[in-house]
Amino acid sequence: MLVQVIKEPEGRKGAKVSTHISLPGRWIVYLPYAGYVAGSRKIAHEDERNRLKQIAETFGKGEEGFIIRTAAEGRKEEEIRQEFRDLRLFWSDILQDAEWMEAPAEVYQSADLLPRLVRDYIVGWTRLGMLELARKRK
Repeated sequence: MLVQVIKEPEGRKGAKVSTHISLPGRWIVYLPYAGYVAGSRKIAHEDERNRLKQIAETFGKGEEGFIIRTAAEGRKEEEIRQEFRDLRLFWSDILQDAEWMEAPAEVYQSADLLPRLVRDYIVGWTRLGMLELARKRK
């Protein structure tokens, strides 16, 4: 069973974990087992929110779900579609790594502050960079 740490252990309390896995990207959050698409309420125009939702609804297969982030506002469909492919590939890599690990094990550790800032604010952040950072963290 794969879980995601939602809150680190603190004092005598253990870590808070969830089976609701989420992989954040710059424009979307990939939810491999959610089965729904949602748009950020912070996207000002309903037409734009609907456009982005329609784009995301074409991505998923089966249980996959997505949250469209506010940063996706005004982005081209192909940019969002590429990020979706990158996140799906990243999830596939995580699943493959988890297959050969003996539980309990840390399969993936999310990016520290600097890589998250790069992902969210620097244009041109590529799948290769994201995947390489993830592999180095294992």
